[in-house]
Amino acid sequence: MNTDRLALLNFARLAVFRRVRFSARGSSVEQVPRALKGTKRRPSDCSLPRYSGGGLGRGFASGACSTQPPPQPSPGVPGEGEKFARRQASLWANVIILLSIGLSLVGCGDPRQPQAIWCETGTGPSQVVYPRAISYSPKDDSFFLIDRMARVQHLDHSGKFIAEWRMPEWQIGKPVGVSVGPDGNIYVPDTHYHRIVVYSHDGKLLRKWGSEGTQPGQFIYPTDIAWDSKGHLFVSEYGDNDRIQVFDASVDPPRFLYKFGSFGNAPGQFSRPQSMLIDHDLVYITDSCNHRLVVFKADGTFVRNMGGVGSGPGEYRFPYGLDEDRDGHLVVCEFGNNRLQLIDKETGKGLKIWGGAGREPGQLAYPWGVAVDKQNRVVAVDAGNNRLQVFEF
Repeated sequence: MNTDRLALLNFARLAVFRRVRFSARGSSVEQVPRALKGTKRRPSDCSLPRYSGGGLGRGFASGACSTQPPPQPSPGVPGEGEKFARRQASLWANVIILLSIGLSLVGCGDPRQPQAIWCETGTGPSQVVYPRAISYSPKDDSFFLIDRMARVQHLDHSGKFIAEWRMPEWQIGKPVGVSVGPDGNIYVPDTHYHRIVVYSHDGKLLRKWGSEGTQPGQFIYPTDIAWDSKGHLFVSEYGDNDRIQVFDASVDPPRFLYKFGSFGNAPGQFSRPQSMLIDHDLVYITDSCNHRLVVFKADGTFVRNMGGVGSGPGEYRFPYGLDEDRDGHLVVCEFGNNRLQLIDKETGKGLKIWGGAGREPGQLAYPWGVAVDKQNRVVAVDAGNNRLQVFEF
């Protein structure tokens, strides 16, 4: 619940407490509110209606307020002051009931609106030009972001700029993926240069490996990098390859182990595998141009396809970005549908949807990537709007 609603609710509770405590003090005229003691008030001066009993929404009497101070009560008989206080307490009790019901219906705010919007158009710190790739670093609760200027920006947990550097070459094209490795280093599939580039956490270039080709250990348009429980490194590719290659990352350069997948739309085939997520040695892949998710075992055994082309829950149009929330649900970023979906990774069922086409907060234009942090916040790469949007499902 946000602070404004919490303050409002606490105010109503305090008002009820004070009214009830007031009515319990006694029945003498000294407990009558000062505005009623020895003053005359016109009917138009009444700030609240008089309550004559009954349930919520009933029993409010019409007519003027009393223009004379109430008489002294007889011993043992409630005076007018006490009656007034009880009526006020009853009225405020109804008010807090209404507030509580309203707040419970409204909840913590409009779920369509982002919690925050990070970055803006430009080439300076915390500015972006068509960002496409993002990865979360749990080590220091920060994010790494790459845009079409081939800049890698390091942002803290609130989206503030920490550092930046530029890819070694960018004239041919820019990366479409980035991953923070188990070692804390930053792995960039340098898509249009058909190689993998590795940086330290602070941006120092550590190594480059790979070349263009179709042989083992060569790449055509690499898109993403992930790791299984054994520390093996997985690289997805599209173009002439449309496959996943697996490497032993304990040696430098990593040694090719095996590959799986090929171009096509049959089970176990791909048409632009864009992003990967490995959980319990199951590999989840956004098969972008087939408009589906594909699941393999880490050894390359095909398991199942999930989804298909469409705009309904559990359907996709060019799914690009992929991550997982703390409940184990997949978070899928759809370039074509301008939205993000929360997906049951066992059944493929669409659980929730966020976004829609547009330029306003809570709307997206050609989103490319997504990252989920340890607070379960979802950070969407709103590429066409040159910004990041932060929300929770």
